[in-house]
Amino acid sequence: VYERLDLGSQHIRLLVLFPGRWTDPLSCALSLVSLNDRPIYEAVSYAWGNRTSRRTIHLDDRLYSVTAALEIVLRHPTKARIIWVDALCINQSDPEERTHQVNMMCAIYSLAQEVFLFLG
Repeated sequence: VYERLDLGSQHIRLLVLFPGRWTDPLSCALSLVSLNDRPIYEAVSYAWGNRTSRRTIHLDDRLYSVTAALEIVLRHPTKARIIWVDALCINQSDPEERTHQVNMMCAIYSLAQEVFLFLG
C-alpha cells in the first residue's frame, strides 16, 4: 500500500476520500505530495480509541483495517475530500518514516487549509 517516502524531503501522503452513502464501504486512495507545493488539504486529529475494535476500508483498491474511531471520522463526506490523518498517511510499520513524519507534524497541521479535531 505504501510507496516509499524520500525522508530527505518535505513529502507526505494525503488521503483522497471518495464520497459515498453512509452504508457504502469507505473508499480512498493515497497520494504522494510535497509540502513545498502547498497542496490543499484538511488535517484530522482524533483519539485512536480502542485499537482492538476494527473496521475494514478500501484503500488503493485493497482491504485495509482501521480502528472503529477512524472509520467514524472518515464516514462523513458528502463530496470527495483530501485529508491528512496520521494512521493512514504515515506508514506505521516503518519506524524511520514514522519518526520523520512525526517531526513534520507541526508543518503538516499548520499548512492544512482546515484542521478538524474528533474526540469520539
